[in-house]
Amino acid sequence: MKINSYEKLLAMLLLQAANLPKYQAEVGATNADIQAVTEQAATLQYIVEYLAVVDADKKTVTKIKQTAYNGETDESPTPFPTFPIAAPPFPVVAGCSELCAKRNRRFKAADGYTKDIGVALGIDGDSATDLPELIVPTLEIHPAQMNYEAAIVVGNRGKSDMWQLLGRKMNSEKWTELKSGTGKGSNVKITPTVAGNPEQVEMKIQLIKANEPYGQLSNGMLATFNP
Repeated sequence: MKINSYEKLLAMLLLQAANLPKYQAEVGATNADIQAVTEQAATLQYIVEYLAVVDADKKTVTKIKQTAYNGETDESPTPFPTFPIAAPPFPVVAGCSELCAKRNRRFKAADGYTKDIGVALGIDGDSATDLPELIVPTLEIHPAQMNYEAAIVVGNRGKSDMWQLLGRKMNSEKWTELKSGTGKGSNVKITPTVAGNPEQVEMKIQLIKANEPYGQLSNGMLATFNP
């Protein structure tokens, strides 16, 4: 497989992290190779997830800015998000693409290397291009002015065939399904804890493919539902 994008590099590393120990002898991989692959896969995966959180938080701040500028005077602004402090599992290594290319050339030159092994390691074929581990859906929430309703937009759905909107009210640990759907956008309505009071709800998206969870949960988004 030609590694010409961050996503393909990460997909290949995830396959190698899972399968390289099995084929270590055949491709002449060292213990240091396995450690490097494991650490690079985890770090690149973390960066993808961290970027998704920051992008979602940036959209929330942009919405707050717009509300402050010309929102309805009785509108309840969305609370400011808490931007997470970056904490990668291992130090970020520059030039992972080149490092992987050199390592892969060495693996392919080994006497025990076969095309099937290459596919398992993401070196040959396109088996790594749709790994669910790479799919992190996005969620946008646009609360209505009344009736405890909001419009939602679900992005980065990969090859899922539906999604579930999960939610939990403030001071609650219980997540429940609020809505499910197949399209990009939908409306959702909640039942308030106390009728007449605004209700804050944290929400996430779980993608579904063939009736099974697909990809990762989206990052949580907090929204205020208005009476």
